[in-house]
Amino acid sequence: MSYERLLIWLIIGIIGITLFSTFMTMLMINDNGITGKVTATGTTTTTLNGSAGISLTDNAIAFGSGYYDASCTSGKAILDSFVPEQTCWINTTEYLTSSDYHTIRNSGTTLLNVTADTDQTSGEALFCGSDGGCLATNFYTMVRYKTQDTTGEAGSCNTGLVSSWTNILVGDGEPSSTADVCDNLNFEDENDEVNVYYEFTVPMDATSGEKTLTVTYTGVAL
Repeated sequence: MSYERLLIWLIIGIIGITLFSTFMTMLMINDNGITGKVTATGTTTTTLNGSAGISLTDNAIAFGSGYYDASCTSGKAILDSFVPEQTCWINTTEYLTSSDYHTIRNSGTTLLNVTADTDQTSGEALFCGSDGGCLATNFYTMVRYKTQDTTGEAGSCNTGLVSSWTNILVGDGEPSSTADVCDNLNFEDENDEVNVYYEFTVPMDATSGEKTLTVTYTGVAL
C-alpha cells in the first residue's frame, strides 16, 4: 500500500469517528430531555398616577368704593357680582358693569373635589373689624357664594355644583367653615372650569376702609 493511500484511509477513519461521536452525543442529549431550543419570557409594566392641580384663571373681584345709602330702611347694602347689581349702596367709583367671578380650572389629570376657605372668622370680622364688632346689625352681615359651569363647557362639574346663594361667612359670631365648590370637577380638557360668584351684605355700621376677603381654593384628588 502506498503512502498516499494510507493517508487517505486515515483521514476517512478520523471523519467516521467524529461523525459517530457527534451522533452518540445527540442521542445522549435527547435521552436526558435536553433539546436545542430555549425560551425566555419578559414583562413590561407601567403604573398610571393621576396628578392633581387647580389654577385660577380669574382671581379678582372688585366692587369698587362706596357706602350705605342712608335713605334705605333695611340697614344693609347688598353687592352682587353675579347679576351684577347693588341695593342700598352708593358708589363713589365705577361699579361692576358685568358679572365678575373667580374661575377655577382643573389643570391636573384626575377628578377633583374643590372646596373654599376664607381668611376671616366671620362677616363681622370682615366688615366691622372683629367678631361682635357690628353692634347694631350683626345679623345682616354675611358673605354668600354660588358656582356655575363656565360658558366654555357646560357639565365641567359632574356633581355638587352650588347653584344657589350659600353662606360662606355669617355675621352673628359663628365661625366660618369650609365651603363646597364642586364635588367632582372634570379634567378632560382645558375648559373644565367653574366660576365662583360672591355677594356681600354690608351693614350700615360697617367701619370705613378697604374690605378684602381672601379665599383659598383646595382641590383633592378623587
